[in-house]
Amino acid sequence: MKDILLLLHDDDSTTGTTQSWCESRKLTYDIKNAERFGRHAPTPGEYRGVIVFGGNMEAWEEEKHPWLKAEKRMLQEFSGAGRGIFGICLGVQLMADAFGGRAFPMEEWEIGWRPTSLLEGAATIMPLYWHSSSFTLPPKSSVIAKGSSGLNLGFRRGAKEVGYQFHTEIDEIRLSAVLSTLKPGMKGSIPSEQKMRADAIKFMEPLRNWYYQALDRWLNSLSA
Repeated sequence: MKDILLLLHDDDSTTGTTQSWCESRKLTYDIKNAERFGRHAPTPGEYRGVIVFGGNMEAWEEEKHPWLKAEKRMLQEFSGAGRGIFGICLGVQLMADAFGGRAFPMEEWEIGWRPTSLLEGAATIMPLYWHSSSFTLPPKSSVIAKGSSGLNLGFRRGAKEVGYQFHTEIDEIRLSAVLSTLKPGMKGSIPSEQKMRADAIKFMEPLRNWYYQALDRWLNSLSA
């Protein structure tokens, strides 16, 4: 059994700072693309936990992307076997859908480095937002992050299942990738690319430090 499955949703995505965290903790891991699952996804017998990343599809688009059903079943199986799940952006929406909540479209985009209240520890961080969907809480879960909009930005479901709506894993490569998707007419208060790159200089390293601490806590829970 390997330690961690790093689960992407297209061939062009990367894991950001996550792979460096795995290597610094001497973890064994695989990187896989959920688009290639077909009807068969990895099983809980293969990994201690899974980190589910973002994607340019929506959690409810199962007719357009049939493999989403296999991915949600995989999350349910991992949960049932007591494996760990850490969701990021689309990842937390898939968790919500898989466990009885619901992902839904927002009226406008939330984009940029924004202050976010962490309800565990009463801290505030400045992560990168890049989403136009949100989620309702699944049963037996609690909110762990809120932004100025008042929408849920993260939840915990037991010690081993946690997810965040914002991008925790961002590095220079991931930042350039998401900035390349900016389009005229995106509804919402959208900062300029110049502003977001300037903010990255201030906030990227503190975000990485917080992310690694969050991953360490999650990893420790897998041994409990």
